[in-house]
Amino acid sequence: MKTVRSVTDCKVLKPCAMFLVLSCLLLSAFILSGCKKLESVSPYKVVDSGIWSANDETVWLDSERVVFVSTKTLTPGPGPRFLTVWNTSTGRVELSHQATGLICGRDGQVFFATKDDVTGKRSHYRGPIENPQEHPAPGPDMHLDDTFDCDWVPKNTCGQYPLEFPYTL
Repeated sequence: MKTVRSVTDCKVLKPCAMFLVLSCLLLSAFILSGCKKLESVSPYKVVDSGIWSANDETVWLDSERVVFVSTKTLTPGPGPRFLTVWNTSTGRVELSHQATGLICGRDGQVFFATKDDVTGKRSHYRGPIENPQEHPAPGPDMHLDDTFDCDWVPKNTCGQYPLEFPYTL
């Protein structure tokens, strides 16, 4: 049995020691190089409307208008909920249509749900925020796609593309 007296005597430890020394040198060089702070200043001003939102779904309709669901008083509480449109350039807030939930929205279009208080029946509406039309599911084999299409799509699909099972990436 051979006794190892130093790191330089061992053929296995020598490459490991060299790797550790080089790693420490590289890390030291990186730290000492005065690396620039990675944060940048955004050219956009972050503002808060100060209005209570009933849920986490908030979407930009266009470059100036934000839509979300709130109450008629714009504060937490019971009662009917409405699509609320906040124009960030003018600061104006308007209640739009009664809604139980905002599903998605983009390019001035919204897709939202309502629920009849008496019957409990849900209805869905889609279209321009100024004039959405009732938009029921075309059939029982459809589901809502709020990520890609913002519309009804066939079940077992991802947007417009059908998934084949077993599915692998």
